[in-house]
Amino acid sequence: MAKGGDLRYAEWDGNYWNITTVDSSENAKSNRGYDNSLVLGPDDSPHISYMDGKTVKYAYQEKGKWVIQKVDVVASGFDYYGGSTAIALDSSGNPHIVYGDLGAIKHAYWDGKKWRIETIVSGALQQYKDVDATFGANDTLYVSFPDPDDGFVKIGVGKLAPSTQVTKKESKDANDPKESKD
Repeated sequence: MAKGGDLRYAEWDGNYWNITTVDSSENAKSNRGYDNSLVLGPDDSPHISYMDGKTVKYAYQEKGKWVIQKVDVVASGFDYYGGSTAIALDSSGNPHIVYGDLGAIKHAYWDGKKWRIETIVSGALQQYKDVDATFGANDTLYVSFPDPDDGFVKIGVGKLAPSTQVTKKESKDANDPKESKD
């Protein structure tokens, strides 16, 4: 039976919808799963970014189990009903999550050992909503967002510095923020 605050993933197998719980809470008033975004990897594996209250999380499947990583905690006053996350995979399959954090837009990416976070734009008087992200040629990151102050849609374009590019998503460190889910 479903509990309140569950984040679920449904996959069609050709005959039936198979539904798994990605992340769950006993608290029926939990805000887990808001502002979610989904991308499929080259092997059709699901990668999900989402909010769990004020925490940005990343989930993916490993050997049939959901693995959850805590990415960042957003500023006090963040409205998860009006926020958003966007997830994209670079050419090496590494996750990049773009999200609004009150008056800023942040870009989090996995460097092979931990999440790195950079600010793309800041200084808005209101919360950034409806951010989106994708990768173009040569791992160029494109981020679109409506400016909360003037209402215009804006686009940010950038690349990771060569020293921060990673080639593989691995995490076997004891300090890894992973949580396994059955």
